[in-house]
Amino acid sequence: MRILIVDDEENFRYLLKKLFEAHSVATASDGEEALKIFFQDNDNFDLVITDRKMQGEKMPGEEVIRKIKLSNPMVKTILNERYGWRRSKASG
Repeated sequence: MRILIVDDEENFRYLLKKLFEAHSVATASDGEEALKIFFQDNDNFDLVITDRKMQGEKMPGEEVIRKIKLSNPMVKTILNERYGWRRSKASG
């Protein structure tokens, strides 16, 4: 499974990367970086985990998910709200 983790907090990205170390994991520190990584290789991502709010970020996690789903509706997504997890409504 190929996973893209998007979060502005480096420690949290590291924690999730370790949690999913049995899989191929890419990380991004903001929405723009995430979309750049995703669109370079969108057919190979199975799951995108993104923070809902990233400090100083103009693009919230919901927008990242929306743009990803427009490109590849088969990708599973999880929106991290820091105090809990929820599958995005578009996740299916």
